[in-house]
Amino acid sequence: MSTTIEAIRFDEDVVKLGLMGNDPEREQALESVYEHYSQDILRFLERKLPGLPTDLGVNAMLDAFKALNEEVLAHTFDYDKPLRNWLIRVARNKGVDELRRISRRTLGNSEFFDTVGECLANTEVGRQWRLYTKTRAANEIAQEFRDFLLTLPPVQRQVGQIMADSFPDAIPEEEICDEIFRRVGKRPTVVQVKSAKREIRKKFKGILNK
Repeated sequence: MSTTIEAIRFDEDVVKLGLMGNDPEREQALESVYEHYSQDILRFLERKLPGLPTDLGVNAMLDAFKALNEEVLAHTFDYDKPLRNWLIRVARNKGVDELRRISRRTLGNSEFFDTVGECLANTEVGRQWRLYTKTRAANEIAQEFRDFLLTLPPVQRQVGQIMADSFPDAIPEEEICDEIFRRVGKRPTVVQVKSAKREIRKKFKGILNK
């Protein structure tokens, strides 16, 4: 019952009028928008960017509300746009930026290249990787790998991001399962993680062969 009442109380048109009002009205409207949409945005980020650590997801959500406040104050916000869609788009862009920063930190050094070679040791992909690390192509492939992580299905993306985050260390499948549960609240099986690692290697081989 309370959820139904709250849904009725929240009127986006009324809230937008508050955003256009004086300082107390604007602050009250922003608080109302935050209470109504913040958890929805966090759930969206967890679902669409499962490799994003929880704290960075919260930061991305808060940045979206900060951006809304800034546009309202600058009188540049388009009030014809639905607030939820606008906030989710900004939060998602912030989240993607955070993922790319994580990838650059973990993939943009020589330790990463050496570790990948060790992880793929005794495989054809590993031999190809060792060859590429001796050429200028390695930097280009690292950028492709950063973008590649964002294209993976949820479990593969989660596993791939955690493998990247853990470099230069390799962690067991059980610990990957635990870390995914910590980040997104859902624990995959060890079999799923092993399968994801296998698929990542296969897909990554396709990038190396380009």
